Amino acid sequence: MRRRDLASLIAIVVLFNVGIMFLALVVPIAALRLRLSPAALGLLVALPGVFLFVARLFVGHAIDRWGTRAVLRSGAVAFGVGALVLLLWPGWPGLVVEQLLTGMGRAAFMPGTQARLYADGQAQERRVAAYNASVGVGLTFGAAMAGLSLERSFTFARVALVAIALLLGVGTLVLARDRPRDSSHAGGIASGLGLHLLPRLAPACLLAFVAGLPFVLMSSFYPVWGHRIGIPLVWLGSLESLRGIATITAGLTFPWIVRRVGRRHLGELGLVCMAAAVGLTPLARTAFHLGLDIALANFVGAWVFNESTLRLLDAVPGSERGRALSLTGSAWSLSLLLTPIGLGFAADALGIAAAFWTTAAVALGCLALLQLPGPFGGPAALPAGGRRQQG
Repeated sequence: MRRRDLASLIAIVVLFNVGIMFLALVVPIAALRLRLSPAALGLLVALPGVFLFVARLFVGHAIDRWGTRAVLRSGAVAFGVGALVLLLWPGWPGLVVEQLLTGMGRAAFMPGTQARLYADGQAQERRVAAYNASVGVGLTFGAAMAGLSLERSFTFARVALVAIALLLGVGTLVLARDRPRDSSHAGGIASGLGLHLLPRLAPACLLAFVAGLPFVLMSSFYPVWGHRIGIPLVWLGSLESLRGIATITAGLTFPWIVRRVGRRHLGELGLVCMAAAVGLTPLARTAFHLGLDIALANFVGAWVFNESTLRLLDAVPGSERGRALSLTGSAWSLSLLLTPIGLGFAADALGIAAAFWTTAAVALGCLALLQLPGPFGGPAALPAGGRRQQG
């Protein structure tokens, strides 16, 4: 990969995650301004998951057939139009339209950037770490910028989001054209969508699903809990920036953690830590305590996501990785679709704390699945000796 293309790709990843953190703060605050119930907030946050889950199945086919540049440009257009709708139409109908459009944009960016980064099959662990560090930089600056923008005014934050979307579009314009990986897909729709890969990708998909849980909380109930215990908006933005710092740290330390802990139990240990961090959040009464919970939950969330990516790279050859990344991305999106709805109704029935306890229970349930014989569990999830195969 040429240095200019790599720099452009990193800039796209950073800008995209800056925009994601703006949405993670602006959408819950908009819901509070409109006095929406926790269940309504959960449904609103789940809307992008509809397009993320469905569209990512087809995004993988598009990546393998037409290349990543076309997919990333289409995603930038959808994300930008969604940001513009939020600026011009801040009521609840506008929020619904914005969530659907930005969901379409988000469906393109994660598999598109990852497929481009891992295309040549070289230095995979280091590139996984670099990807996470770039994500973390975007999340860190995005959260801080969003908090400061919201402190100035709700309108200013929405204008800033549109500006970020424009820069994101410019970043996709300077990408070099890449060659399609595989344009035959002779096996029909199932082969074109990569559904034949599911048996090999079951553990990676399960880990990707759980890795989405902290993101759901960051986009919904963490800001609500912080607001409930009296944390000002500018401080809330700083606390949310801890997600980015945690992601950077996870990316930089991941190769070291792999060497020390070993691949075989890495995902399982991450799930235990995630359940502990999220389950303790309702005990938080200060910004310091909430910040520790946010940092730990997102550190292990990035850790689990990295392990999901490595298991995918172990299982799938390079010619099919666009579709494989879309399948694990769809599992992550399914988390964004289903868990906000469930957490919203749990919070309505039992209080906001129930959203965090339910999330911890889901993480532990997925941990149990990894221990059972069958498609999700067992040592067959890794190559012999726990070492990666080169794609």
